[in-house]
Amino acid sequence: MKTVEIYFKDLIPEAQAHIMKEFKTTEKEENWDVFPISVIDREEEEEEPVVKIKRVKDWMIFSHHMQRYIREQTVGKYSMTRGSDIDLMSIAEPEIAIFNILKYALRIHNGMMKPDDLFKIAHYSQLAWALSGGKIIGDEKVPV
Repeated sequence: MKTVEIYFKDLIPEAQAHIMKEFKTTEKEENWDVFPISVIDREEEEEEPVVKIKRVKDWMIFSHHMQRYIREQTVGKYSMTRGSDIDLMSIAEPEIAIFNILKYALRIHNGMMKPDDLFKIAHYSQLAWALSGGKIIGDEKVPV
């Protein structure tokens, strides 16, 4: 961390006059020659790793892809009626979503990944979270 101390004497005369007027004081009545009137600390930048992971930015990009995937691939597939906000998955138990997460994760693990499998895992993760009300699945008493 780098630190810069700013003393009264470092200010231009107009800034000094403004401070003294605002605080109704004089330079002699204060200890501004001994103690800084301001201290600025700044973290030093570390060397960037070879691969920089930008989790929040990457998540935002991924979420845009997820929105498109959900709109184009799931809304019509699971809708009970056209234009309805209710779909078949909204009345399921969170364990069904967990089963599907495992199903697609195992397919990837077994070397049989299909193009939308990561989207399906993310979508079922969101469904499990929503269906559980954000609580730990299997223990309704403990919030996440």
